[in-house]
Amino acid sequence: YNHTHKNTMSTSIRPKPVNDAKQIQVTFEDQQSINSFGRLNTYYQDLEEEVKTLKDEIDRHTWGAEEIWSAESIKFSVGEMFVEMNDPDQAETAINTQLERKKKLLEEKEHTLERIAQKMSELKSALYAKFGKNNINLDA
Repeated sequence: YNHTHKNTMSTSIRPKPVNDAKQIQVTFEDQQSINSFGRLNTYYQDLEEEVKTLKDEIDRHTWGAEEIWSAESIKFSVGEMFVEMNDPDQAETAINTQLERKKKLLEEKEHTLERIAQKMSELKSALYAKFGKNNINLDA
């Protein structure tokens, strides 16, 4: 996974000091769990943006597939350029191919979001169990 942009949300995942006589020891494993939660949280937020973008692209492709038959010429986006297609059947096939590919990718990313959310929930539960909700903040 390669971060494409900085996370603008700040999440406090450092244990807060305890004011009573009982100090909670933060072990290496605890710190690893806290760090893992932070990385997963950043990845989750990035993936949510990717899912939103994919949904927008799917909407545009769906709209484009519906408009093909009324267009005089069809300009089809391929990467950074446009290719003109004069055959509506060929254009429809190209759009539907991209649409199916994007839907499959969306399904994969949504499944990944579910897995990340589950792992974050497990880490959050374990960390709150050890440190208490008042001593560590894992909410954005």
